[in-house]
Amino acid sequence: MLVLSIIFTIRTVADRPFVLIVNGGTMRFKRHKKKPKLVFPRLFVLLASESSNAVIIRRGPSKQTAAIGWNRSSDTFTLGQWFPGKIYHFRADISPDGKYWIYFAMDEKGKAGTAVAQMPYLKALDFYVKDNTYNGGGLFLSDTVYWLNEGDDGHDVKKKGSHFKVKYEPHRKGECPFIYFKKLERDGWILTEGNNNPHVSATKFVKSIHENWVLQKIFFGTIGASGERPIGKGTYYEAYSLLNRQSLQSQPFPNWEWVEFDQPRNRLVWTESGKIMAAAINADGLGNIKMLYDTNSLTFSKQDAH
Repeated sequence: MLVLSIIFTIRTVADRPFVLIVNGGTMRFKRHKKKPKLVFPRLFVLLASESSNAVIIRRGPSKQTAAIGWNRSSDTFTLGQWFPGKIYHFRADISPDGKYWIYFAMDEKGKAGTAVAQMPYLKALDFYVKDNTYNGGGLFLSDTVYWLNEGDDGHDVKKKGSHFKVKYEPHRKGECPFIYFKKLERDGWILTEGNNNPHVSATKFVKSIHENWVLQKIFFGTIGASGERPIGKGTYYEAYSLLNRQSLQSQPFPNWEWVEFDQPRNRLVWTESGKIMAAAINADGLGNIKMLYDTNSLTFSKQDAH
């Protein structure tokens, strides 16, 4: 006896498909399962201004963050430590010589604080505790001085073991955009546009990277408007494009999460889909694109600082 199997796809009012399967006269409905959207780990990078060192902040899943060292001269990578919580990367910085970094973090139990550590580890040489996640973090002013966001007015000093001098300015404090924008302007970005939309703010920065090209960045803030941010993006995120000076045409790169001009090597370096990428910049735009490091396979593990 020949048994026919016929499959029909039916869409419901909610546009969720069912499959009608007919097997030898027997009918049954089977709902298609939606494939979950693949979300890659988020990567953000801090480049030292006077050395080839850098630190990659890799977050994903949401309460697992890794610090990874990157030597840009050899493009070699060293896993520093995992942290069971969140590092607020827009409030972090690396010293000009690339030997230390400052970061603000909150662990899985809700405890928060600002730390100064040796690269690329998390063990605090200086540690300032906070009872909330407002402000915090800091910026390096030199290889011997850093500025503490909110100063000791908002921190409880738990440990001071580094050689750094600390600049306290309790009246100068702010959230991620406040400290990050200061870092961008210090590092050669020029603020060109901004708005004060209470739901979705967009602030534009540009940096000249070639006689033919300008790198453009838009910093988005979505506090109170989580429904307006793309899947996989945080409260603050960035969008990038390249502007041709001659044609004034802008080429967007929607998959780039973070981008910077690695001037000593005349290349753009960026992150996308959990990977570190690079390409030379020339008169025609990007040269051959090379993947330098794929962080997708990394999994959480406890690792002590050296």
